[in-house]
Amino acid sequence: MKAFFLSPILLASTIFAQTPQAAPVSSMRFEDATEKSGIAFTHSFGAQKLGSLLESTGSGCVWFDFNNDGFPDLYVASGGNELPDGSPELADRLYINDGHGHFNKSTALPSIRKNKSAIAVSDVDHDGFPDVFVGGAPESDHFGKPYASYLLMNNRHGSFTVNEVPQLRTSGVLHSAAFADLNNDGWPDLVVAGEWMPIRIFINQHGKLVGQSTGDMAKQSGWWQRIVLVDVNGDGLTDIIAGNYGLNSKLMPTPNNPVKLFLTDLDKNGTIDPLLTISSKGRDYTFLGKGDIEKQVPVLKKEFLYYHDFAGKTVQELFGNSLHSVKPLIATSFSSGIFYNKGKGNFEFSAFPRNMQVSTLFAFATFSEGEKGLLAAGNFWGVVPYEGRYDADYGDVLLINKNGNNRYIPAVSSGLFLRGEVRDIKALHTAKGVIYAVAFNNDAIHFFRQQLEPHHRGS
Repeated sequence: MKAFFLSPILLASTIFAQTPQAAPVSSMRFEDATEKSGIAFTHSFGAQKLGSLLESTGSGCVWFDFNNDGFPDLYVASGGNELPDGSPELADRLYINDGHGHFNKSTALPSIRKNKSAIAVSDVDHDGFPDVFVGGAPESDHFGKPYASYLLMNNRHGSFTVNEVPQLRTSGVLHSAAFADLNNDGWPDLVVAGEWMPIRIFINQHGKLVGQSTGDMAKQSGWWQRIVLVDVNGDGLTDIIAGNYGLNSKLMPTPNNPVKLFLTDLDKNGTIDPLLTISSKGRDYTFLGKGDIEKQVPVLKKEFLYYHDFAGKTVQELFGNSLHSVKPLIATSFSSGIFYNKGKGNFEFSAFPRNMQVSTLFAFATFSEGEKGLLAAGNFWGVVPYEGRYDADYGDVLLINKNGNNRYIPAVSSGLFLRGEVRDIKALHTAKGVIYAVAFNNDAIHFFRQQLEPHHRGS
């Protein structure tokens, strides 16, 4: 099960809703084929259930043929927010497929007992064997402390060599990673994204990953949740589809007025106090109100006895010297969209339509039958009641035009009606055509298929 590592105070608020409007008539139509798909899942591990072996600390998994025997093996990265670094449960696991549907736990993996949050696979050094990028995550009780990510190089002899990616030491929260050949030189490049960071690109220079300057992309620090690498507009260059936190929130960062996270010991009790702020006219204010801040820093009750004493105060006025030496984490944009690859290391951002900004986007898939486009979905309910949960997205279809005139199709017209917290969408190629598997948080997988015949809306 995919685990998502969110900042200590990750809050949302519904401040606008989708404006009711007539759904455009479209031949693009999907149907829920869950009952018709005939797809059923059974998980087994000899006499044991495979699920019982994977139930703890799974932060991501990927199938790939580790030993080139023609059968896909399963890598499970470990992570979470409960265990400190060094815990045995944080060691990753590799399950080898014997070719008959049975899996045996391998001893080939190095024991990296640290928090992880993302995983991606590609043959980085062109030796014919797949290598694994493992994205790190903050230690459970040390958020804000820089952490490492790793490249596990397959040595072709049944084990891996561990290489740290020094340019990827970050204090943000890595969520997503993927490989693709961005510059068409035949070598897979690495793209990573997460919270409190811009999307970052590492160009593969004959087996060595080197960070690339990405111009305006580097200025868009966000709370990125998912990236998908695909040639969206058919120009032969791989683009980056990027799901961010969305614009349906009180947290509306801009380059001039970013959202910030200060990490310091505000009450001098030996523990780090995360302080989330919003900016207005270049001045920083606490995102939460006096009552919530006092729970975190009780000393404020005496210094600001009344609400009118607290109101309108900047964090510098509230906490004085406690913040002077602190370099905050910063987010400047919560817009989801597509970074179009313009070649020569240049990317141009095109934000999704307003209807696709109403919630956090976690999942994407592309389609090319009939018309070319992408599916998107998300939502996030893990917020405090004071703010209200992100639940305004019911599934999105975006038709892609080569000239950039993309067209949004709402769920009421497309038939892709998704209620809940969507965490992934995958295209399954079957004998009866493509079926899209939609994975929900705490719910069953649903299956959708595209209706290629023209759809006419009834009166």
